[in-house]
Amino acid sequence: MEDPRLRILKLLEEGKITAEEAERLLRAVEEPPRRRGGPWRGWRGFAGMMGMVGDIVAETLRMVPEMIRLSVSGEIQELHEEIAAEGVRRLHLQITAGDFELHTHDEPKVRLEGEGALTVNREGEALTLKIMGGDFEIWIPQDLELSGKWMGGDASLRGAFRRLNIEGMGGDLELKLAKHAPGKLYYQGGDLLLSYPKDTPFLLQVKLTGGALRLPEGVQVQEGRIWHGEAEGLEPLQIEMIGGDFRVRFA
Repeated sequence: MEDPRLRILKLLEEGKITAEEAERLLRAVEEPPRRRGGPWRGWRGFAGMMGMVGDIVAETLRMVPEMIRLSVSGEIQELHEEIAAEGVRRLHLQITAGDFELHTHDEPKVRLEGEGALTVNREGEALTLKIMGGDFEIWIPQDLELSGKWMGGDASLRGAFRRLNIEGMGGDLELKLAKHAPGKLYYQGGDLLLSYPKDTPFLLQVKLTGGALRLPEGVQVQEGRIWHGEAEGLEPLQIEMIGGDFRVRFA
């Protein structure tokens, strides 16, 4: 099998991709996952960490041919999109290789600014966006059920969500919530910073493997459960992380 790095450099030499595109592709292939030690290690330990490394490398190599194809074909381009979202209750994001910021707003539409290859699919109350190859910023209606799977870039999610179901690999995640949102969050290789407004009640069920945990004063911890305020009756946000640090703060 041809080394993906050599393939990328060959495309650059032939003028089929730009230096910026080559740099992004090489970074996605070469950037190593980070290992950290700390408290709250899960039962998988070293074997779990090695499995994480294998998962990240395999997924990175899997996506490289498609990224090269998109770069060569010119499908990665500037995005200035507005997508009608009236009646949408569930939004699913599939994102590869780019950094992105997501905000919620009170308008019934999705707005995108940045670069990448975009595919949109609407089925009833569900809207799916697939974005590959570039950095971008996105605004979505508030109080949606947000699910997503992404790899390779850092992400920032800010606003009010009805529910979260997120899986990420390789990049850091900043999650700044306007209120508690239940659901599931699974992350490999990157750090997670979770922020709430002061005095917001929340309930987390947390499992960490290989990362450190940092909590603000006043937060309660017992057997993997972390809560603040009047959390009785709240459905938890379940968080599982492998290889990254987890910090909670009040913003």
